[in-house]
Amino acid sequence: MAAVLVGSSVRVPSAALLGHAPGVVERGAAAREERLKQWLRGMTKHRQLDFDTMGFGRGRNGFGMIASGAIDKGSVLAEVPLQAFLSEKTAERCLLVGPMLRKNDFRPWLTMCAHLLVERSRGKESFWHPYISALPSVEELSISHPLLWPAETIQELLQGSPMLDTIATRLKLCQEDHEALLTAGIEKFLPGGETLSEGDVRWASAVLLSRAFSLELDVDDDFDTLCLVPWADMLNHCSSAGEESCLIFDQDTKTASLEAHKSYSKGDEVFDSYGPALTGSQLFLDYGFVDDENENYAVDLPAQVLGPVRSSVNAALLEALGLPAGGTLVSIVPEGVDESVLAWTRAAIASPRELSAAGWKSDGKYQKAIMYFSEPINRDNECEVLRRLIAACENLWSKYPTSLEHDLDELTGGESDMRTTTWARKQAALRAIVCEKKALTAGKTVLCGFLEKLRAGAALKSLYEVDREEG
Repeated sequence: MAAVLVGSSVRVPSAALLGHAPGVVERGAAAREERLKQWLRGMTKHRQLDFDTMGFGRGRNGFGMIASGAIDKGSVLAEVPLQAFLSEKTAERCLLVGPMLRKNDFRPWLTMCAHLLVERSRGKESFWHPYISALPSVEELSISHPLLWPAETIQELLQGSPMLDTIATRLKLCQEDHEALLTAGIEKFLPGGETLSEGDVRWASAVLLSRAFSLELDVDDDFDTLCLVPWADMLNHCSSAGEESCLIFDQDTKTASLEAHKSYSKGDEVFDSYGPALTGSQLFLDYGFVDDENENYAVDLPAQVLGPVRSSVNAALLEALGLPAGGTLVSIVPEGVDESVLAWTRAAIASPRELSAAGWKSDGKYQKAIMYFSEPINRDNECEVLRRLIAACENLWSKYPTSLEHDLDELTGGESDMRTTTWARKQAALRAIVCEKKALTAGKTVLCGFLEKLRAGAALKSLYEVDREEG
């Protein structure tokens, strides 16, 4: 699943999926909460950490964290000691699975999957049992997370969306990870003759997608560490919360903390941010929901939809940049596209003469070339760039079976079906698709405006600058 992990200073996909699914009945929540609190309190000898600021409860979208009293903006919501983290590092130190992981040189994602699955199977013998027992079960998670939905449901609810390809890729990776774990001999670490199913791997992957953080645990490490942070991952996401309510790890105190992005009254649901720039599609794919406040409209498309790369010389340049047509995504947003997408498309369609002018001769010296394509190079090339982008928008629109207006009506209807699994899944998928369609609608309009201005004689250098000022 490494392909789905987008690095972040504070959080990979993260936070609580215990909740965003209407219809989930959380039995024994109070007992699980108290057990988890007591476990966390027992790890701090020199100072007492407060775990009574909030507690498990019902939020607007299901299970979440509720304020136990008044909470001021900027105050600490949660503070979790490093000892509680379940991470790549604890996996490597584990006497059970550590040797297997080191021998097979698993990537961080698969290491964490194996660690989580083995600790879950150990039950009360696991150090992390108070935390793992509070995680959503397969049945609970299958309501909200698309990675656990039936194949026919995915096809029905996401018809026409590029999200179908993303889920298909993730499911294939789960299958490959399952085979890799079996080959490595993970079942000998599962008590009672348990077997490991592909569904188990999908559950672990969904947990990591929806809850894992990427944190700098050691300043000497070259990369952030993938980890699960008990208690801190129980909050639901709010898109209006900014970076100030993302999880931060303190190197001095060896604790991770969350701060309130606004004031709360007793009984209010408390939120954090999984990342302020997350789009509707990203929220749906990683967490299984799209919140009402989200206005980060975007649709991600494989670069191949922009048409064929002109020649092997163009392809070599894109490969040198690490942006091959087969492994690059382009994002359509309400503002059209960003400069990097324009530059990529210019390079992909450039003629031999234009490539030569850019200084590209397949000799590996691509820095000059990419700077050359960062601005429009001539009118014909730029017209073709915009034409291809507009055609990509139109092509995607043609694949959706319904209109934006129909989807918006569906979101406000269906009251009689509320709180059923079918209703919950449909609403989540519709919200994500609406975000895609809003991005396409506005983005195509902007791109068409650029093309009209270019054809009307607008100067290349001011083509995009003028629109940005007007916008």
